[in-house]
Amino acid sequence: AYERPEERWFLDVDLLVERPDVDAVCEHLAAAGFAPVAGVAPPELYDRHHFHRIVKNPRGLCLEVHWALTLPRSVYTFDLAALRRDARPVALGAASMLVPSARDQILHGVLQSVAGGFADLRRILDLHRLDAQLADGDHRQLGRRAHEHALATGLWLQYRLREVLLEAPMPAAVGDDCRPDPGLERTLERLDLPARCLGSRRPRDGDFDTLVHWLCTPRGRRLREIAHFVVPDRTGLMPMAWSWDGAPGWRRALLAAQRVPPTLRLLGWWLAARFRASGS
Repeated sequence: AYERPEERWFLDVDLLVERPDVDAVCEHLAAAGFAPVAGVAPPELYDRHHFHRIVKNPRGLCLEVHWALTLPRSVYTFDLAALRRDARPVALGAASMLVPSARDQILHGVLQSVAGGFADLRRILDLHRLDAQLADGDHRQLGRRAHEHALATGLWLQYRLREVLLEAPMPAAVGDDCRPDPGLERTLERLDLPARCLGSRRPRDGDFDTLVHWLCTPRGRRLREIAHFVVPDRTGLMPMAWSWDGAPGWRRALLAAQRVPPTLRLLGWWLAARFRASGS
């Protein structure tokens, strides 16, 4: 979506491969000088409960070898078959590679924005350029896919931020199909996410991203996501290098007790924003 590479800085390159091919791809990369990036979790635990491996070469080029785009137990999903079917070839030196369609890149950007609390202005600029590549009728299909993957609110919010920051109108299909209920819409407005994108207002607590994730989760699944924050499942324990079987009950209980105060604080922010929204 960018004419020159330097117009869009990035930290790594993502490669999506079939799950059975991951080991072979990593072996080829190792032969080319790429070494695994050491993480907190043991490699075998990471493979079971994550969706990519990270490798880096001596020059600092970082690659993520993906076999999926969401965590195994994520409330969000992604249609990899559709991504591969709609991918298009682009020239890469003397060879070529497949890149996702604009529609799939937009949906993946929404996934990343949900995870990052919609604080990255690059995602809004990406959306603006990618949206220009969509043909007539694509927005309706984009909204349908977003609903299928539990990303409808996230997609609407991404377009809403573009509307505020770049004064680009919301596509009618996205506004009609993905707009949250009026109470949630006003609550999201009260959180002032455009200011976060511009870096002019940073919340004092990093758990703010968790609150945005809860608000973007479909209503019927929010309680489950809050429960997973308080009492992490296998994936939630992975950053602490705990396996499910290797984490004694008392340690999980201690972690849950530590998560109660931030959970109450986040719920307080939520209720305060909802109260201010209802009075506006």
